[in-house]
Amino acid sequence: KNVSFKNRLYESVKFKQNESIKPMMTSSISFIKKKKAGDIDFDDGQSNGDSSSISNTKIPSIRKQVVAVPLFMAKLILNETGLIDIPITYPDNTGTFKLRAFVVSSNGNSYGSAETSVISRNPIVTLDTALPRIVRMNDIFEASFIITPSSSEFNGLLTALLEIDCNNFAIVGPIKDQEIDKNNIHYQVIKFNSSGPKRVQWSIKAVGFSGLNNINGARLRLSIIEKNSKNQIIHDIIEEKLPVLGVHLPVFLATSFSLDASSNETQSRVESLTIPYAEPQSGRLIIDAGVGKLPAIRSFTNLFLTNSKSKLNGLELASGLVSWPIVSQYKNLENLNSKFIESTHDNFIQTLDLLQSYTDIQYGLKWWPEIPIYKTNADIWLNSYALYFANRAYFLLKESNKENEINSISMLAELQNTWSNALHNAIIDIASKSINNWEPSCNELASWYLALGRNWDIKVSNWPMLRWSTLEARVESDCQIVGKAAFALTCLLEDRKTFSQVEQIVNILEYLQNHLRIQGRIAYIDDNGMQLQAGLMTLSIFSISGKGIAIDKLANWVSRSTNDLKENPIHLSLDRAAMSITALYDFDISNSNQNPNASLIVSSSKEKILNTNFNSSECLPAHSEISFHRLEAEILNQNQINENDNNKKAEIKFIVKGNKGLIDVVTAMRFIPAGPPLQSGEKFGLKVEKIIQILDPITRQPITTNINRALSGQYVKITIQITTNDHINNIMVVDPLAGNLEAIDENLNLFNSINNENELTRYYRSKWFWWLMPFQNKQIHKDEVTFFSNYLIAGTHTISYIALVNTQGIFNLPSTKAWIIDQPEVMGFSKSGDYFISISNENDNDKYKQLIISSTNLTQICLIPETNNFELDFYQEQNSNSNSNFETKTNLPTWTIFLSTFLFIIGIILIFYAFKFTFYKKK
Repeated sequence: KNVSFKNRLYESVKFKQNESIKPMMTSSISFIKKKKAGDIDFDDGQSNGDSSSISNTKIPSIRKQVVAVPLFMAKLILNETGLIDIPITYPDNTGTFKLRAFVVSSNGNSYGSAETSVISRNPIVTLDTALPRIVRMNDIFEASFIITPSSSEFNGLLTALLEIDCNNFAIVGPIKDQEIDKNNIHYQVIKFNSSGPKRVQWSIKAVGFSGLNNINGARLRLSIIEKNSKNQIIHDIIEEKLPVLGVHLPVFLATSFSLDASSNETQSRVESLTIPYAEPQSGRLIIDAGVGKLPAIRSFTNLFLTNSKSKLNGLELASGLVSWPIVSQYKNLENLNSKFIESTHDNFIQTLDLLQSYTDIQYGLKWWPEIPIYKTNADIWLNSYALYFANRAYFLLKESNKENEINSISMLAELQNTWSNALHNAIIDIASKSINNWEPSCNELASWYLALGRNWDIKVSNWPMLRWSTLEARVESDCQIVGKAAFALTCLLEDRKTFSQVEQIVNILEYLQNHLRIQGRIAYIDDNGMQLQAGLMTLSIFSISGKGIAIDKLANWVSRSTNDLKENPIHLSLDRAAMSITALYDFDISNSNQNPNASLIVSSSKEKILNTNFNSSECLPAHSEISFHRLEAEILNQNQINENDNNKKAEIKFIVKGNKGLIDVVTAMRFIPAGPPLQSGEKFGLKVEKIIQILDPITRQPITTNINRALSGQYVKITIQITTNDHINNIMVVDPLAGNLEAIDENLNLFNSINNENELTRYYRSKWFWWLMPFQNKQIHKDEVTFFSNYLIAGTHTISYIALVNTQGIFNLPSTKAWIIDQPEVMGFSKSGDYFISISNENDNDKYKQLIISSTNLTQICLIPETNNFELDFYQEQNSNSNSNFETKTNLPTWTIFLSTFLFIIGIILIFYAFKFTFYKKK
């Protein structure tokens, strides 16, 4: 890499020291007119000292353009004779092209079609490639080329000369039947004495990353040369761009922590960060910091503002009661958009007015005002939820003691009274009509007390099964997490100081803490898939009581729900949004985040990474990034480690100042691993396993266990198993293909006999919830196969696909990655590090074993680099420091040069008259 291109040429082919070398779009630098006897002649590989000129050699154009469908014309009008001439220019790819024509009469009553074939080839010799679609770093593959004479009478010797992109490829040995001249240039001589194609191949190792884009692919160019007594004839030149990809997929690691600024003292915290072994230029440290959850509350509130009131049911309307009372509690509201504040308040007033028409004195809150009620009592579930939101809104408005809210408080009190009476009457009616010692479930009873308050116990003194004492006796043994949380929240909302010390509440807090799952930046409550309601109430409970660990991570989980607003705002539950608003407000009020005063400085040993102030509840989170190589440079300068040490640790310091607010900090690393393979797989919340099995050519069923080698042309089945302990949403699985595998699209109907459905999939299909069937979305790409599932229940899930083993060689088998899209740090990898070897016959095993043990780079002819987007930063830096004599010239169109000159002269004239005018004015 440190050798300039010109020097690289001098290593391969001899030139005079002062000879001018210009980049050529020909097959090889060896076709320049010879300047010295003894240079290479491509006949038998021997130097004969012939200095004859080949300046008259005709250089064919390099075939690069490969087009699958070179002609498509959707509508053509035939002339009166029914004929039409269509010119066609065939692309660079050779072979047999099918031409199809379809004709329909203008009235549509008759039609016809026809098909013919056209062979596109060179006049004498045609080249075709047999390369893999992609390769990965350190793959060793057979680069095969097919040479086909166009005439059966062709006889003679042809020389196949391969040129490669030396930044990405290296020819390795041993290579069978390859000639080496005295300059150590590798080529092959092919003898034709009868018709039929011949194959030439080189063993090539991928040594440099190019990316998937074909524009940036690494180049391979083959030339076919015939030497006669006077000239060298180049029959064909073909160039292919082959993507060279990394072995590992990108990794995202993240965590979060909180820094309390309420102590009125400067605090510092040092985090020791181990920099992972990553591909060059791929690693970045990401730091985000913020105070308070008002931005998330605002996002949830916008959901109420954007929905049409006429389309909302009673529960959705009642959910909107909490938005304005909570937003109005935050200080420095002048920093908020005035239109947002006005809209939120107007929405609250409109909601109060509409709820009057949705409310009946007997039935309480109804789902729809115009639909008659056929029940004899109020809807218990609806009125319980609505009453909880009304209670929270009433308490906040009452506590704020604002004169302009007196009317709103009065309307809220009226709704509360009507809904609570209707709810009470409905429950008592059910209890009085029930027989056989009926009693409600523990969860139901807890939710009723959350809506009606502990004072409801006085009204139900004649109903033992409804008494508060009954709930106290049942809550720890009979209630699920939701019921326990509702019981604790009822107590804490009434009297935080008293009940936070009660042994029963302490036990429930400990129970909730034990069910808290911490994963990366977030934490959540797992309740057999019912995470939402229990998690929202738990955040309120921990915040109000001031107890519990990882409360900030739980708040991050609630805030993360705002991602759903961007993806599918129509189907996001408004009652879920309302409960999220109340939970986040409880978190902020317990940490003085409604009126913060804090600052944060994040720095490494040499430079500041982040410096920000938080003096308003509406301050958006601050964001900063720094590349791994900048951190590594600091470590190396301090002589802390050896340059080759993979365990590099950087000290990141966080300094907090202020007297109000809790600063939430998220640190993340995004990089492409370059270290050792994952021998046993990695599990960061998900477990991933993968096996490869050979398919029987007749039955198309697996006939082997897990294998790591196969014959070219065999079909294999790749099976992936995903295991999750919790119910999760939006899961992506990506299986990068080895370079010698080509995934088969099942829509081709090549494998009708294979049943890819497992027992769980058949179960989903047989039930009404077929729409929950996992991994319905499957996509085949040339470099990977992807699966997506909207929802996965806790357990193990299996997916599979079929692939064809094509190119021979030794290929890295990448690990499969599964992750949650909106929480990418929750992921899993399958085992990697194995080679998947494809061979033409069993006798090739020794050959590839030798290549694995000792693959030696041989001297090769390097292609001149193209000027495109592939030039990375480090490549440009090296070029700028090289001593190459190549001149870089920019050929501008003539009109731009004239225009620039004209504008320059006009500018000079204007400046002259400006000075002249100023001089006379002063004079």
